[in-house]
Amino acid sequence: MRGKWLVGLICAAIGIGMLPLAGAASERGSADPGRIYLWAESSANVRRLGSTTGVVEILNKMKDSGIDTLILEVKPVHGYVIYPSKLAPRLKVWKGYQLDQNFDVAKTTVREAHKRGLRVLIAVNVFSEGLQRGPDTGKPFGLVFDGKQDWAAWNYAMADAAPTDGTTDAATLKPIYEHGKSFATFVSPFHPEVRRHELGILRELASKYRPDGIIIDRTRFNNIESDFSPRARAAFEKEIGHAVANWPEDVMTWRRGGDGKPKHVPGPLFEKWIVFRAKTIRNFFAAARKTVKNVNPRMSFGTYVGSWYGDYWNEGLNWASPEYDASQDYKWAPKDWKSAGYAKLLDLLMTGLYYKTVSVDEAKTSGTSVASTVEGGAQLVAKVTNGDVKHAGGLQLTDYKDNPAQFLKAAQMVLEKTSGLMIFDLIYLDEYNWWGQVKRLTPELPAISKPGKSQRRARREAPEEEEAPKHYDGFYEEVSQ
Repeated sequence: MRGKWLVGLICAAIGIGMLPLAGAASERGSADPGRIYLWAESSANVRRLGSTTGVVEILNKMKDSGIDTLILEVKPVHGYVIYPSKLAPRLKVWKGYQLDQNFDVAKTTVREAHKRGLRVLIAVNVFSEGLQRGPDTGKPFGLVFDGKQDWAAWNYAMADAAPTDGTTDAATLKPIYEHGKSFATFVSPFHPEVRRHELGILRELASKYRPDGIIIDRTRFNNIESDFSPRARAAFEKEIGHAVANWPEDVMTWRRGGDGKPKHVPGPLFEKWIVFRAKTIRNFFAAARKTVKNVNPRMSFGTYVGSWYGDYWNEGLNWASPEYDASQDYKWAPKDWKSAGYAKLLDLLMTGLYYKTVSVDEAKTSGTSVASTVEGGAQLVAKVTNGDVKHAGGLQLTDYKDNPAQFLKAAQMVLEKTSGLMIFDLIYLDEYNWWGQVKRLTPELPAISKPGKSQRRARREAPEEEEAPKHYDGFYEEVSQ
């Protein structure tokens, strides 16, 4: 999510120092130069950003409030894009709103942002290409359901609750859309057409619009249930050098726990499997970075993830430094988990610090878990990334609805503990009319460098995180109703 905004007197006025000139992206291997980022999710903002007038209005508000970077999402979770593409179908209608097919929101946003000294990062959802239920028809919607069913990931899963009709209570293996458990329909990273399509989208956006950067989201598996497709099996067997006799039971099985919920039971190949999945994603990140940098080495490349690192192994993600040994902190982590770490492939890592409680001290006095705080989440990210990448912490504005003072407290904490603030989402910032609140922030951010004494201390003190807040997917479900 995000872009480039403040220069000259505006920068001096809010105390962040001079930024690079509009249109100039980061050097290869350096940090993205943004300070305050605003994410604009495409489905939620199609009306707001549906015309030149709308785009200009938002950019002017950003410039006035001190936000220097817009993250313009152009490929939502359903796979239809909101710009004229030669590779992906274009979204025509969303929740009754007819999108102007003659309006190029990406071209207009980059042009108008650069006129104002602002930056634009273009964002895409990568391995999600459909919705189980579209808002206009109530039926399956998206690229997967538009002749690309073969792309779908396969899930090995149990029903959330035991059947009451006498049918067998057992796990099944079938395409994700047949399970119907996931709101978003993920595709298989093992499918060569999927990889070509997703990399092609990145190449098209980077070369056609020349934004300040590219941000990729949902570059992962849906969850631990995925992907057990025939292509995944073939790739795994090639990786380990022999056939899997019992697929997928040699990887894992399922049983119903005492609370009635399904629990996975690791099989003899489970540890090799989770490392293999994570390396698959890491390799895609390497290919995606190369794709972007081949267009322009100065173009920033980054990603969004939640800050709850210890949960992401379920989705095949290791966004940590390859020097960080998770096996020292987490029981689930194999010793070679760090081989899949990809922090060094990024110029920018945005994480969701989606917690209402701000500080560690506040948590101790209120009885809240230290891990479930903005400060604690930032400490954890500092620990696992080891100074390898610029970190911009994200806040979801709905966590602070009707409490702007708490938002300002959280935002200032993010600016103190990380190297940038990401605000999610434009729809809420505009609806709450909190532009003036953002203007009150005075970010004084350090230059990006290898970790110093304070960063090493943060790594030592970082708490283990608890279960992740599920805000982000909930947002998509909300805006898709």
